[in-house]
Amino acid sequence: MTTPESAPAPSKPPQTALQKLWKEILEPIVFAVVITQFVATLVGVDGVSMMPNLRNGERVFVPKYETWLHKAGVGEFKRGDILIFKPPREASAKIENLNKSAFGLWSYRPFLIKRLIGLPGDRVSIRAGEVTVNGQQLDSSWTTEIGRAHV
Repeated sequence: MTTPESAPAPSKPPQTALQKLWKEILEPIVFAVVITQFVATLVGVDGVSMMPNLRNGERVFVPKYETWLHKAGVGEFKRGDILIFKPPREASAKIENLNKSAFGLWSYRPFLIKRLIGLPGDRVSIRAGEVTVNGQQLDSSWTTEIGRAHV
């Protein structure tokens, strides 16, 4: 007489090749694409333009919900926000560093990480390293000597 504890577990039918392909290869890829396109992604910092806040080689975790909310008209960007964006294709064509190659197989435009200083309607000017917004000099006291030396 068998008891429920000693009863053999029902066996699962073997996976088909298509099920195995989906489970082992396609599902993780689809999951990664959905996560990186709609939820969050990692972006690497390449350069010193955001020092001292972000250093060359750092990785930044970027939640994408804010971008989707902004596109839906919820909230707005304000001066001082850090933005992560792809440069326009026209800029990429003119600036050599904005076209990267993946092992010579294809080229892509990397993301840029910058701080927002001008809003729609603002006049931004840079002269001799000094930035003015609407005629007022931007406070750059938060930068360090290392950051200023690399600009």
